[in-house]
Amino acid sequence: YMFYISSSTFVSLWMGKEIVLSQQLVLLLSVNCFVLIARISFDVAKVGLGYMSDIELPLLEAIINIIVSLVLVHYLGLNGIVIGTIVSNIIVVMILKPVFLYKNALKSDNAFIIHELIRTWFFISIFLLSIFFITRAKVIVSNEWLDFFIQVCMSSITPLLLLIMIYSVFDSNVRKFMFVMFKKKYREN
Repeated sequence: YMFYISSSTFVSLWMGKEIVLSQQLVLLLSVNCFVLIARISFDVAKVGLGYMSDIELPLLEAIINIIVSLVLVHYLGLNGIVIGTIVSNIIVVMILKPVFLYKNALKSDNAFIIHELIRTWFFISIFLLSIFFITRAKVIVSNEWLDFFIQVCMSSITPLLLLIMIYSVFDSNVRKFMFVMFKKKYREN
């Protein structure tokens, strides 16, 4: 999200408006960045649990990426290549890799896996939509760099606070953790 909000403005301030990429391409690169960051958590969990037998998933990801990118590049140009990468990443990283981890490492049944995937995508959707509507307001000041700095700060703090609110409402483990932390803090005082 921060990449989407700040990259075009930063490049425009730094190098001029003629260097800035199209908003569609910046949005696609932002989605790809999100998926790449999500990939790290799945890879760390996979390595931590000692499962390295998913070599077919990266191969499937590469095949999907090449096919979709080659088809879409003729119609959409560079955007088509990025969409191909996003499609392959979402299929493999956001769907198949969690299924692999839940089934093999955690020995979960299909109903639990589907429930967790729906729950995760629900949180992601609420989070992204909320951030979009909350951060639409802009603070305009006379200095472009100061305006950029304020925009980056607001766009950084808002998602953090929103995540805390969403997870404290919907996730009992987060509520328990917050309760323990508050209890510990007030005991010290």
